[in-house]
Amino acid sequence: MPAPDYLLAMFAAWRAGSVSGGTIAAWLSAVRAWHDINGARWEGDSRIVSLVKMSASKITPSTSRRAKRPPVTVEHLIALERYLDLSSGRDCAVLAVASIAFWACCRLGELIIPSRNAFDPRRHVSRSASIRHVDHWNGLRSAHFDIPFGKVEREAGARISLTGRDDLCPAPLFAYVSGHGWAPLTKAVFLSRCGEIWKPLKLAQVSGHSFRIGGATELLLAGVPPETVAAQGRWKSLAFLLYWRKLEELLPLMISKSYDKKRVSDLCVEFELYRIRNGLPASIPSSVL
Repeated sequence: MPAPDYLLAMFAAWRAGSVSGGTIAAWLSAVRAWHDINGARWEGDSRIVSLVKMSASKITPSTSRRAKRPPVTVEHLIALERYLDLSSGRDCAVLAVASIAFWACCRLGELIIPSRNAFDPRRHVSRSASIRHVDHWNGLRSAHFDIPFGKVEREAGARISLTGRDDLCPAPLFAYVSGHGWAPLTKAVFLSRCGEIWKPLKLAQVSGHSFRIGGATELLLAGVPPETVAAQGRWKSLAFLLYWRKLEELLPLMISKSYDKKRVSDLCVEFELYRIRNGLPASIPSSVL
């Protein structure tokens, strides 16, 4: 120690083509952490290592590529509002989480818990969370509440902001009364109930992250400036540009019938201006994407 750059490059090249470029990058990150713990110099940022990592990403085997996840669309939300039983506390909680995850571009893990007994007030938003409502000069209303933990912000937490909409009504947040008292809404229960509504309507079956993808895209296609969407989803400028580069491949799956091709081409122009305004590079290595 320290491991020389040629050894790190040989290690990456050894597994290139058998695992994804992301997996190799994660392994190198672990090696770097071991160097940091031991106070050793890190040589893994050299040009030769970067080139091997880039090449490894380009020859990622198909078995290591995750299938593109279809997005949640406005049609999914309308179906939930129309067919959920809003006299049921559970269904009210399902609609609330779906609406907030979509319009606030949230990760599901920031709103609901992974299993019934996994609630941790240091990481999960609780019923005691303070919700602040604001009346704006133009007649709109917004609601704001804080979450104790965010994927990026970590323990600093984050603020979730929602603007009132006429097409989808609000609903109570995230726990409901069951036969045994208060029941937390878990991710499995949430996705299962959504699937029960969507499957008979032949809407795309989606994953938890699909709400964040779909919400960001719907806002962009509706004409919301990229800077505003980035702030809503709590992306940094470069991270959001990287997100857009991935999003471009999914657009054919994501555009609801009310948008035309011109809006998509206009959006591509807006993102180029966004890149220029934020001083971001025109070319981003594929190993980063």
